[in-house]
Amino acid sequence: MEIVVACLLLWLIGLGALGMFFFDRLLKFEYENYKGYWEKDNKPLGYFWSPDPSDAPALYFLNIKSFRAKYKCYFVWMFVTPVWVTNDSLARIYLWGYRLSALAFFRQF
Repeated sequence: MEIVVACLLLWLIGLGALGMFFFDRLLKFEYENYKGYWEKDNKPLGYFWSPDPSDAPALYFLNIKSFRAKYKCYFVWMFVTPVWVTNDSLARIYLWGYRLSALAFFRQF
């Protein structure tokens, strides 16, 4: 029984990390290619990504505006495709990767 629980836990951690990876890639892509939209989204920062590499990602929760912007994008993009994604194939791949991994993660509960 313990091995089943351990495997399930590893599966959930992997799905969660995959969702964070795709979400971070999508934010970085928005920042690099559609900076106006990124600023309009209130400059969200990723889980492991920041436009300034010297920033410490663990301290992002101290910046409440960025923290709220991240989670707004996290939940809105789950159901609504941003305008800047519609005509960009790489952005669509990141968005669908994020959606599928998040859906698989939340489906487990």
